[in-house]
Amino acid sequence: MQQKSSKLKESFDKIAKLYDEETNTFHHKIRSYVTIENILLELPKNKNIKILDSGGGTGKYSIYFKKLGYDVILSDISPQSLEIARKKAINENIKITTEVCDSENKSFPDKNFYFVMMNGGVISYTPNPEKLLKEACRILKPNGLLWFDFLNSLGWAIETTDPEFKTELALEEDRLIQLPDWDYPARVMSLDKVKKLLKAKNFRVKSQYGLVLLSNSLSLDKRYSKEYDQDILEKYQKIELELSRRPDCVGSSWSCSICAIKE
Repeated sequence: MQQKSSKLKESFDKIAKLYDEETNTFHHKIRSYVTIENILLELPKNKNIKILDSGGGTGKYSIYFKKLGYDVILSDISPQSLEIARKKAINENIKITTEVCDSENKSFPDKNFYFVMMNGGVISYTPNPEKLLKEACRILKPNGLLWFDFLNSLGWAIETTDPEFKTELALEEDRLIQLPDWDYPARVMSLDKVKKLLKAKNFRVKSQYGLVLLSNSLSLDKRYSKEYDQDILEKYQKIELELSRRPDCVGSSWSCSICAIKE
């Protein structure tokens, strides 16, 4: 298994037109809700700041925060995804700036953004996480904030049913795995590994959150169903949000979210 930027672009271009529909599931509704609510805890009330949604795909988060009044730029490696994002923004009567680039190489000036977010496991899919963090540090202002989530090795070990693979994954700091529903491999990392990477690239962890805990025990069919009871969904969203903010739950979550400060 190997991660390559060219292959990542190809994969996302291929699924761009179906991405929003394919992620309109019980699992993704929970994930998006928890992510947004926790980002809102970290964002300053002053909306006169520049935000970069790096690897933001079809613009779900960019459009949401743009509608709240923040100055958001959306970048992604997939031109097809950005084209869909622009059409969605037009339908929402907002204007959004987009740039085609991968998260490891950007044309933005140094110290240009106060807040950089990378949702959806961008750091788990980029070929070089160290380079990604170095680039994020470059474009952030002093004391600027980096928000991202990553696939947590312990959380994935808890989910897998193969006893041998479970023990291997639980002890891994950094490992590529092949997802069953996608042709591109993903990197799972331990929370400790990610913290070491951040420290090495001049970041200090400000906050950490779990992302997907209780609902991860549901069957895959239920998790990724597009037919669900709205009341049940809202209950799960509230429970998952509460669990995401409990320190004792972060390390065992399916994904972890980090808010770090550039020092």
